[in-house]
Order: sequence, then C-alpha cells, then structure tokens
Amino acid sequence: MDDKIIIDISNTFDLSDYGGRHVAAETSVAQEIAEVTGDANPVFKAFSTIFGAVLSRNEQMDALFAGNDGSAKDEVTAFIESLGLRAVYAGPLVMARVLEEIGLLVMGLGRWGEKNYDFSLAVRKGTDADV
Repeated sequence: MDDKIIIDISNTFDLSDYGGRHVAAETSVAQEIAEVTGDANPVFKAFSTIFGAVLSRNEQMDALFAGNDGSAKDEVTAFIESLGLRAVYAGPLVMARVLEEIGLLVMGLGRWGEKNYDFSLAVRKGTDADV
C-alpha cells in the first residue's frame, strides 16, 4: 500500500450522548493512521463534515480537508473537485482533530438546531453576495 494516499472519512464519536470522542483530545484518527503508516502513505482527513444524504445530491458544497503532504494535497484537492465539491484546505494534519470536532458539531446542529440532517456547512468569503 506504499505511496497510496489515505483519506480518513471517519467520525469517531459516541452518538449516544453526542460528546465523547473515541480518541484522545490531542490527536485524531487521521493522525493515528499516519503514525501507523509512517512516511509510506500521505494521510488526509476529509468528508467527515458532510452528511451522506447531502453529498449524494450532487450539489456544489464545501469539503473541508486537512493533511501534511504538499504534492498529495494537490491530488486530494483534484479528487474532491472531481466530485463537484469545493476543496477547502483547513491546514496540516493536526487540524484533523478539529475536523472531527466539527463533525460532532454538525451532528449536534442536526439533532438540536436544524432538527434534520439535510444541510452542510460552508465557508463564505466577505465578497459573497449572500453573506
């Protein structure tokens, strides 16, 4: 599996109470995967902040992702864009734990805020017309 890009799409939190993550706060599943694979495979975190039903609508939306490898980042960006999504780079792999927390936030919004899971988060620039 050497030289293959690994994209961690997991959400590893306890759905029973919407609060507990299954990894320590100072790390992420993607970081743990990177630890195991070493330098053989670039590891990224992506897609964990978008509900599958929303993703399946084939609408343009933002896909947040994080990872360290510069050349692989370009490939991951191209892959995300090939799916009709806007690739939004959140930073190095250490940001994967933040993306995991955002996944937890999205679940909370679905359960308590929006009362449904038919939405996605978006990054808007100050020049966007509907800001």
